Amino acid sequence: MEITVGQIVDYRLSNEDALYLAQYAVDNPDEHRRGNTPFAGQTLPMIVTAVNGNLINGQVFLDARATYWVANVSEGGAVRTWSWPKRVESSSNLPIYPR
Repeated sequence: MEITVGQIVDYRLSNEDALYLAQYAVDNPDEHRRGNTPFAGQTLPMIVTAVNGNLINGQVFLDARATYWVANVSEGGAVRTWSWPKRVESSSNLPIYPR
């Protein structure tokens, strides 16, 4: 499947992402009063905002009152990569997207 702007993919946070977001929460407590602390290796939804060849940019949706913009992310299974959401078929043959 070809990646295009507007699609939702999974993004896996790196240690650097998690450290940056933790420091941002300390520096901006009003913006992060509610929500969970992100951690390295966590997979979160990301909406694609730009496609640059094999790399994408996007807004990562944190489990908090904030988003996190990332740039030049490649597809893969390691941290700081994106992947397609896993799809599971239900007994009713309707797709289910597990989390």
